[in-house]
Amino acid sequence: MALLITERQKSCYCTQPSFFSSHFYKLTFFSILEQDRLDELRHTSEQEKSALTSRLAEEEETKRHCKDRIAVLEERCRASCLGLGGDLTIDDRVQGLLGERALLERLLSEAHEHLSEVSAYTSAQRSWVK
Repeated sequence: MALLITERQKSCYCTQPSFFSSHFYKLTFFSILEQDRLDELRHTSEQEKSALTSRLAEEEETKRHCKDRIAVLEERCRASCLGLGGDLTIDDRVQGLLGERALLERLLSEAHEHLSEVSAYTSAQRSWVK
């Protein structure tokens, strides 16, 4: 691993006013190295935390999507099972489809809201980085 020395580190190490204080400057230099390493570790852990948070949100969204899809399919199955004893009327089929449509429109609306939130968050992050 290459040892990279920043300007701040060089200034602490290279500006020794006397021989007697050289130990103090060496300790300061190594302290700065450790602080830089700590900052690097903090940055890395924040990146990993952000990635894990993002992945968790994706998994929760997938789980919610699957639950909603199961609800739609169960409703279709229930409607089909009701029709086994006799044919469903057109009104019953239309009512079932309208209910399914309302559910899907609600889900689409929620997805648009989530997309807007993610877009706003991403824009805020980009402006913060700049």
